[in-house]
Amino acid sequence: MTETVSRPTGRPGVAGIFLLCLLLLLMGIPFAGMAVMTVLLLSGRSQGSRIALAVAVLGGVFVASDFVGAVIAAVGSGAMTTALRSGRDLSDSAGIASAGAVTAALAGLIAFPRMSLLSPESVDMLMQAYAATGLSPAEVRRVFEVFLAVIPALLALWAAGGTVAAASVVRLVSLRKGIEVPRGGGIRMGLVPAWIMIASLAANLLPRDLPTEATLGAVNILVFLTLPYGLVGLSVLRAALLTLPGTLMPAALFAILLPPVALGLLVLVGITDTLFDYRLRLSKLRERNRST
Repeated sequence: MTETVSRPTGRPGVAGIFLLCLLLLLMGIPFAGMAVMTVLLLSGRSQGSRIALAVAVLGGVFVASDFVGAVIAAVGSGAMTTALRSGRDLSDSAGIASAGAVTAALAGLIAFPRMSLLSPESVDMLMQAYAATGLSPAEVRRVFEVFLAVIPALLALWAAGGTVAAASVVRLVSLRKGIEVPRGGGIRMGLVPAWIMIASLAANLLPRDLPTEATLGAVNILVFLTLPYGLVGLSVLRAALLTLPGTLMPAALFAILLPPVALGLLVLVGITDTLFDYRLRLSKLRERNRST
């Protein structure tokens, strides 16, 4: 990544960075460590001191969380730093780092289940929380069975969401230090994820008997893919509001009155954007409006 000194007027404020870092800590120690390590590896310090400080931060993540958390932080920061230094923008780098963090989280679930949401402490806490809501023992067992079925997707969502938040912190801190990090053109999903989602839907909807592992895998894929497709839908919504500012109030009222339907439509827009490229169409509409 090329370091470019930016003008002081374009630098983000300290308050915004502090609030985002606080949010990052709430999402998990591994992501806070990931952000700090990436900033250190991208800074202008000597290579030896940068690596030594990053290793020290990694050790702190290991002590504050566990081995799996340290692996997530190491993989995410390494992938993000490598991608940024190779000239990729923030969107691509965050995507690559998210893929690495998700892989590390799922590998940790398989190799060290007692360090994940399946640990006895987590199970007892969740069972007590469900029982405190007034559910019957049978209902608690049913809810817990559903929770256990989608644990891989929940871990993947946690890892991907935390990595995206860490990438946002890296960009703000880098800009504050005078290092320009290209933001990128927004998230876009190709045809492969769309076909994977269609196949997962078919596996759950078609009236044929499939192995339990295949059905659970399809459910977890559907749960996880709601995040990237929801982000695509948000990008489309932002482009629509820029093109048609008068739609802001109706969209806000619709989201307040019917939040589940609004979320479903947002994900649906993200899925169909793969075929119709709404943002390109809206961009052309903005250009026509400016020319008239």
